[in-house]
Amino acid sequence: MCGCNTEDLTSIDEEDGCQLELSSTECVTYEYHVVYSHSYNVPVLYFNVYHQNGKLLSLDEVWSDIPECYRDRLLEERWSFITQQEHPLLGRPFFMLHPCHTKDLMAQVTAIQDDGHRNYLLSWLCAVGPVVGLKISPLYGYGHVKPGD
Repeated sequence: MCGCNTEDLTSIDEEDGCQLELSSTECVTYEYHVVYSHSYNVPVLYFNVYHQNGKLLSLDEVWSDIPECYRDRLLEERWSFITQQEHPLLGRPFFMLHPCHTKDLMAQVTAIQDDGHRNYLLSWLCAVGPVVGLKISPLYGYGHVKPGD
């Protein structure tokens, strides 16, 4: 991993993003946006992935960059799990993790989190983010943890 500053998650500045190395030696840049879906009443993770020359990765390239442990389980839902559509605020194409199963996923996540420190958005990002290269420590939301720990 080339690096990711989790403090920049709320920014939509195009200079911000995360970089990951593909299985080859090429470094790619991820751009993440969280947008609330009024249709599904859940957050949606929009993202784009760029080659070093600025060209967007294709859906097949995005799928090949998904860690194998997730890819094997998601192959059956390949066309409904990651889709591409117009970003609701920016008006340009973005990949998105489709929100159709988010409510069920989060019901399971919140059912096992009985420590009284539930942060829905953070829990959701920790659950879905790693599929597309976004890794956030579950401790990030606690005040005593410094970014990067």
